Amino acid sequence: MKIGGSVVRFNPTTKAQLSGHKFLKRRIEHGLALGDIRMIHDPLARRRRALFFGLATSALLVVGSLALAFFAPQAHPGDARIIEAQSGQLFVQIDQAYHPVNNLASARLVVGEAEKPQRISDSLLADFPKAVPIGIIDAPGIFDSRRHPYALDWFACHYTDTPETRTQVAADRLTLIAHKRSENIKQYALSDIGDSGHQAAFLARVADQDYLVTAAGRQLLPPEESPFGRSVRRSLGISHQTPRWIPPAELFSAITELVPMAVPDPRAQVWKTSTSFEEETRSTELSAEGKSVLQEQFWLYLDDKVTEISTLQAEILVELGYVLQTVQSAEIANKEDLNYEVLLLSQLVEMENPSKKNVCVTQQAQVVLLEENTQPLMLSGSSVATHYQSVGTSIAVDTGQGTHIISETGLRHQVADQGTLEALGIGEVHDIPWLFLRLLPEGTPLTKEKALMPIY
Repeated sequence: MKIGGSVVRFNPTTKAQLSGHKFLKRRIEHGLALGDIRMIHDPLARRRRALFFGLATSALLVVGSLALAFFAPQAHPGDARIIEAQSGQLFVQIDQAYHPVNNLASARLVVGEAEKPQRISDSLLADFPKAVPIGIIDAPGIFDSRRHPYALDWFACHYTDTPETRTQVAADRLTLIAHKRSENIKQYALSDIGDSGHQAAFLARVADQDYLVTAAGRQLLPPEESPFGRSVRRSLGISHQTPRWIPPAELFSAITELVPMAVPDPRAQVWKTSTSFEEETRSTELSAEGKSVLQEQFWLYLDDKVTEISTLQAEILVELGYVLQTVQSAEIANKEDLNYEVLLLSQLVEMENPSKKNVCVTQQAQVVLLEENTQPLMLSGSSVATHYQSVGTSIAVDTGQGTHIISETGLRHQVADQGTLEALGIGEVHDIPWLFLRLLPEGTPLTKEKALMPIY
């Protein structure tokens, strides 16, 4: 810069000069705004920071509100057919009026869809027109909304605790168990319980008749006062002291039924063959020795034909007066096979004591022993089942002749069609035998007509 013909060079502005300039500028602002240039306090700076912070917060709130409105818009209660008050009371809209409804299942049956209730404030709800309360009082309340498919196993279990003294009361409990197949449960088949050479069995007493329950199923024993019945019971070791399992007839009918025991044609005979052979054994000096072994086989002879029977069957028939004849094995070889089913127990049994055992029937109609790991729900009313053990939610089941919903509390409700299941938000249906389902108490059918009925 030239001044008076000479070039004048200015030095760069320092930080101290800039800071002093800003300080003087703030003093002028304080003097104009507050009438005080002493700068003891700086309220203008606090106001400026508060202004910037308020603007930033407002901008964030606006952006968040726009995002919430775009990604998760809240439906207006006036457009929702199922609404929920602040107290939790549900209302369903019918013809511009709102009816109080006691559960979500009833509300969904009315609207015909699996709608979720929209929350509404009590002050806004107070201006809505009201109508009489409606709904199904005992409708299911808990549904599985996760929609994870799972397989179920069903057990109908009978537990008897025989009192040891006169002052004790006998405990007789029938529990229907819905068990997820993916979870472990301890069960023992009757075929796995018996000792070597014996099969485990229960002596059951139902409708004044005795049955033998084995792994194969239930078989009616002949009358106790008949010669046939006495012979069978003696051979099986059954006496008046033998513990008897006394289950409800409705549960017992779910077990596979076998053909009742019966004697063969009176013209039949029992033939016995004895075969002697040398069985090689070894002594302590490891020298080979021969041991004579006598093997006996029994046959049922009828119409010049034979069929093999067990030792137990032969003993029963001989005790009943059938002729026992010893023949050579060659004579058996000359006879044709007899196509005849001997309706007698073929193997000795070991009678189990049903007391304090959880005797269960599976959905495959087999008898097993089950260990309970949870406390079942006690049912009320006059149903055959006294307890129910659920998976925690309501379950849709199909018996092959109809669809039902078992509530989380053990009530069974009939369902009209697939559309009703969709309206309730249930997608998976499990198979169950009707002989099991009928054990539970029956609830109100889940229909729209029932849901529309006034409570008073």
